[in-house]
Formats: sequence, C-alpha cells, structure tokens
Amino acid sequence: MDGKAVESTLGPVDVKSTIVISSLIVGTRTLIAYHTGAPYDALVHLKKLRWYAQLGIPEYWLVDPTARTLERLVMREGAYVIATSVADDEIFSPETFEGLSILLAELWASSRTP
Repeated sequence: MDGKAVESTLGPVDVKSTIVISSLIVGTRTLIAYHTGAPYDALVHLKKLRWYAQLGIPEYWLVDPTARTLERLVMREGAYVIATSVADDEIFSPETFEGLSILLAELWASSRTP
C-alpha cells in the first residue's frame, strides 16, 4: 500500500508502508502526513500528535494548503520536534526519503477547489 491515499476516521492521510483502518494503525509505521483544512482545529491536531507519538511513528508531516506551509516533525526522545518548515513555492526534500522532492507550488495548485 506504499504511497496510497487512504480515507479513515482520522480523515484523509497519505501513507507509506502504513495501513490505516478505523483509527488503528497497523503494519509498519513510517510516516503520517496530516492535511489541515479550514477550520483548523488545534485541539484535534494536538490529540492526534500525542497519539502518533505514543504509537512511535517516527515522522509526521503537517500540510496546510491555506497557509501554504508544510512542517516535517520527527520523533526525538519521545516527542516531536520540527525538523523542516517550508512554505509558499519552496521545494520540500525530506532526508528520510532519498530522492523525493515536492514542489510546493504544484502541491498548492493541486489542492485548490474548482
């Protein structure tokens, strides 16, 4: 199921080597990418962040097309820290996925509603 978008009770998430089923994460926990939308609920985000940390998910991306930002959080000593923060038309190249480059301008263009 590498690189597939999966709909779950958590909302739409992009996963790599992860299967999301009814709020349970099974299989290899490599990455969670969370798409925020308007209205953004900070309390829900905080609960999910804590839950992902408890599950030991090593990397978490927070994508906000409204603010045009992408933050890469990585687990350090049991808590997430921001390892990368990019915005607008920058290129996102996470070191944990060698060769991956995401052109944010293209990402924002694909997230616009018609």
